Amino acid sequence: RGFPMEADTSLFTTLPNLGLYHWREGPEVEKHINDPMVIAKLQEAARTNSRAAYASFAALHNSLVKGSSLRGQLDFKPPRQYGRAPIPLEAVEPASEIVKRFRTGAMSYGSISMEA
Repeated sequence: RGFPMEADTSLFTTLPNLGLYHWREGPEVEKHINDPMVIAKLQEAARTNSRAAYASFAALHNSLVKGSSLRGQLDFKPPRQYGRAPIPLEAVEPASEIVKRFRTGAMSYGSISMEA
């Protein structure tokens, strides 16, 4: 048996917080993308299906990405700034033709499933 018959269940209601994964605030603390406010806004947007709540989440998340990841510090310029024009949609091969060249050995089944 794993537990005695009359075990003290109050010992198992919560886990101790050793502070290893505890959110810390302050000027000397490194920034993280998963800020508690960002998570709260994402949950609010998911629960209420609100565009305004999602916009609030996206703005907070994007500001944190800029300050805490290399991806957020990259600045992509539009093709016109390089003296190039975007490819017209009519010049792009249709998806029905591209799919014919796919080989499942080089792809995950998740990417080619009906839900994808």
